[in-house]
Amino acid sequence: MIISPLNYPGNKAKVVKQIIDVLPRNLDFFVDVFCGSGIVAVNSPAKNVICNDKSAHSIELLSYFYRTPTELILKNIADIIEKYGLTNSRLEPIGTYKEIRHEGLSVHNKKGFIKMKDDYNSNKSVDL
Repeated sequence: MIISPLNYPGNKAKVVKQIIDVLPRNLDFFVDVFCGSGIVAVNSPAKNVICNDKSAHSIELLSYFYRTPTELILKNIADIIEKYGLTNSRLEPIGTYKEIRHEGLSVHNKKGFIKMKDDYNSNKSVDL
């Protein structure tokens, strides 16, 4: 099962297996009308998939994931982490960042996140 990096309350991550299990195995096309994170679409057995959602930002991000090699996505993420001084818990050993109860790593990332958000809002571009 491919898990979407777009996680939000109400996504279909908890029910995707049940949905996929009832789809025919020989689908030519699958249209995910309310795709959200795209988790059902990327796990469907269809040869061709069309994703639709009200959120143009979600579709833009899913399209980026589809057309961009994984290595480049990870490099771009690492560049953003470095540029904004965000935590890199994927690479750092456990205990590198002191986690504050109920806040996780948000205390460490607050300043960088605000700067990144301001940069995005000033030009409405994902090219930070």
